[in-house]
Amino acid sequence: MQGEESKEILVQTEKTRNEAQEALNMAQKPRLGDALVKMGFVTPKGLTRALQYQEAEKEKGKMLLLGQAIAQLGLVKRPNLSDFIIKHGYSRRVEELLVLSNLISAHQLEAAQILQAKLQMTGTEKTVTDILVEDMGVLDYEKLQEVIAQQRNMTRTKPTMSEVDMGLFSFLIRK
Repeated sequence: MQGEESKEILVQTEKTRNEAQEALNMAQKPRLGDALVKMGFVTPKGLTRALQYQEAEKEKGKMLLLGQAIAQLGLVKRPNLSDFIIKHGYSRRVEELLVLSNLISAHQLEAAQILQAKLQMTGTEKTVTDILVEDMGVLDYEKLQEVIAQQRNMTRTKPTMSEVDMGLFSFLIRK
């Protein structure tokens, strides 16, 4: 039992360290809403409206990221907002992008994180994204790969068999 408690303390310490580093990084640049206003994506009134909407949803028990609130109110189109967030480094976590892209809800993300913590207590290591796909079935790997490619600013292609030169794979064929 003592080993499990030590493991939990280590997990919490690492999580706190990561959160502190993320807070330090974010402290060095304007908050997302302020940056969106400064760059002309949202008006100050629009930002206030999104923050009020976010707070109202929180009171109803629904957790929304600011980007979700902005997108749901139609202040900025999701692809434009997502591109801005990635380009300017406001979201590096795939999980946040999944919520922002509306592929999963904030509640589903929270449930996956809780399940991950429970699994860690039993000595099982599993990523939140694997839990979302394999255990909860709310996401598929195809969509996850698209979000990861977007996060890393990579072009992702999925060629058809007619577009693939099978000669490139001849070394794999045993004679």
